[in-house]
Amino acid sequence: PISALVYDFSTIQITLLLGIFSPLVVTVILVGVLRNSKNGSTNPKH
Repeated sequence: PISALVYDFSTIQITLLLGIFSPLVVTVILVGVLRNSKNGSTNPKH
């Protein structure tokens, strides 16, 4: 039973980490792509 509790806790922890970090990673990648596309194609302000 103890090992089962530890396994459940680790699974919950991994799920929380994925739920927290996945959106952050996706946001960072999207921001980087948007910045690169803006700088590469047109940059009228500079």
